[in-house]
Amino acid sequence: MKTLFTMLGLLGILVLPVRGQFTLTQRLDEKLREDKQVSELYFVGNGDIQAGLSNEKREIAANTGLGILFWRIWNGKWELQLDAKVNVASTIDTILHARVNGIVANNRLYGRSVLIPGFSKQSTIVDMLWYRANGAKPLFKLFSGIEIKLAASNNVWGYYDQVQQISNGDTAMVRRNTFVDVSNIGGKVGLFYEFIPEDQRRLNGNSVRLGINLIGRSIQGDVGRHSDPIRQMRKDFLLSPNTIHLGFEPSLTFRLKNIRAEASVPYLFARASKTVPGLSGAQFLTSISFVGGFPVKME
Repeated sequence: MKTLFTMLGLLGILVLPVRGQFTLTQRLDEKLREDKQVSELYFVGNGDIQAGLSNEKREIAANTGLGILFWRIWNGKWELQLDAKVNVASTIDTILHARVNGIVANNRLYGRSVLIPGFSKQSTIVDMLWYRANGAKPLFKLFSGIEIKLAASNNVWGYYDQVQQISNGDTAMVRRNTFVDVSNIGGKVGLFYEFIPEDQRRLNGNSVRLGINLIGRSIQGDVGRHSDPIRQMRKDFLLSPNTIHLGFEPSLTFRLKNIRAEASVPYLFARASKTVPGLSGAQFLTSISFVGGFPVKME
């Protein structure tokens, strides 16, 4: 199944190189001129590639999944690009490290999984771009539109202790594993400026956006409960018991037909005593994604 979804995503590069996502065909262009609105829906396979860390080794993580692309232009004022997907496979899922003196080693990896909530074996991402059309005034006289993005994922965090065990007069060190389910939720809302003129963007499917966003991360699931033992467990993993983290994020996104690349610098605020490695402060993120699929008839 994973191979099937990967092949479906690769259609975005190999099979559909001429027409990218969110581009006007002659039929759609004529309909837009006549009705002042147009809608299009795609069923897609997608792939995401992002630098990641898994336990002690560095690796490039890859996800494959299914989703939809929905595009709507109406009233000559607004244009919506909706990208929703569900990931069904990942090379990063469970994080397990030793706990020494009450602190889990390499806790940067746990913070990183909170920072990137949509990049997991079980995850979903919904990304909405609301463009102001040429016939409408720019937002605050400058910005091209609004971006709203939500992501959620399930992960497993774990640690192990070396415990002394006495049996029949013999003493031995035994490894004891502890695992907990984690649901990470993230979101952002912000304004962006589009450098490519509207007619060229719709014709070629190319885009260059510069954005500034308000962002948030929430740690939920079994590890998000507020009992004293669970608060201590979060502190063991992250050096902080907090479940809510807020901040801002500048971002730069390129789209060339069905290939999208993004670089961003999320900054999440934290007091000096509650800083989370891999999450708090400024973190630099990059990702590349591709998408391709088949249109769903809407008429």
